[in-house]
Amino acid sequence: MGVKKIVVLLSAFVLFLGVIPVSASAESVSELKSKESAAKESAEQIDAEINTVVAEINGKYEELAKLEDKLNTSMTTIQATEKEIEEIKISIDKRKDLAAERLQELQLDSSATGSLQAVLEAESVSDFITRMFAMRVLQNAGNSKVKSLYEDQERLEALEETLVSTQQELEEQQVAVSLEKERLDVQVAGLKEKFNANAASLQQLIAERTQKEETQRAQEAQKKVEMQQVAVNKNPQNAEGSSSSSTTGATGSNQAPSGGVTEVPPAPEQNVPQENTGAASQGQATAYTATGNKTATGTVPAPFRTIAVDPSVIPLGSLVRIDVPSMPQYSGVYRAEDTGGAVRGNIIDIFMGSDQEANNFGRRTIYFSIL
Repeated sequence: MGVKKIVVLLSAFVLFLGVIPVSASAESVSELKSKESAAKESAEQIDAEINTVVAEINGKYEELAKLEDKLNTSMTTIQATEKEIEEIKISIDKRKDLAAERLQELQLDSSATGSLQAVLEAESVSDFITRMFAMRVLQNAGNSKVKSLYEDQERLEALEETLVSTQQELEEQQVAVSLEKERLDVQVAGLKEKFNANAASLQQLIAERTQKEETQRAQEAQKKVEMQQVAVNKNPQNAEGSSSSSTTGATGSNQAPSGGVTEVPPAPEQNVPQENTGAASQGQATAYTATGNKTATGTVPAPFRTIAVDPSVIPLGSLVRIDVPSMPQYSGVYRAEDTGGAVRGNIIDIFMGSDQEANNFGRRTIYFSIL
């Protein structure tokens, strides 16, 4: 009986030692859950910041598209004005040449057909006055036409100067907006890096917490086996029945039947999609409008934000920069939130605010890159 009591006491002591790490492990799991919660909140805050900056970037893209239109219109007007100025200069030169020819005719023509000779051959004073008046009218008409042409030239030159000044201002605005967009691009890249680092930390916390929970469950199973062993040692006459029961219980808990050794299953592997970032890829873009349903990621689609993608090419949740050369007002940074039956490979479906807008967009060649 003394030996049996010693065995029982030793078993109880071992059992007590096994309980201690279980408590510590439970506290550690609780701390990890708290850190997970904080990491998730941080991810939501970073995501909100990214959405805000992306909206600003898209606003800059829209502003750049409008400036580009203004620059093109201004340049077309400048070219037309320059052409008109050249035409007026040619007309002025022609008028000058014509006036010089008439003057030369008055001064040098000695034949009866000359204008001066025609005046001198007037038959009477009234005929002389009439002929002089006619010559004066013709001369004034020519001078008036030349003066009018000069005035048009001055007006167009002033207009050209104003247009050139406006063009320079628009170009300066374009540079300023481009620099602002680049600054926002850098800010988005920093937020994206921060978001990815937070996501990696969250995945690590989840893996660590899962492993500790598995360890805790294994320790609890070990405790049950040891308690059964203590019961066997206290009642040797029921050893055979207890051993059978212990084996059955261990098997039901995925435990090894001998020695109380527990097989701990590996922590579940976290499935993190790999983003293929890099140079821009060429693709095709189409457009779609609201269907009344949420996106594949559970969001409400929004113009200048939501795109549908092929997840095997662009992971859902990714930020994607899209350039639309033929319609630059739709260039910008979008978020991959949706999928579609016809969206395969390098085809991207851009969410639009109206059917008319989607129809006008049609199908366009694009260049895209995952941020």
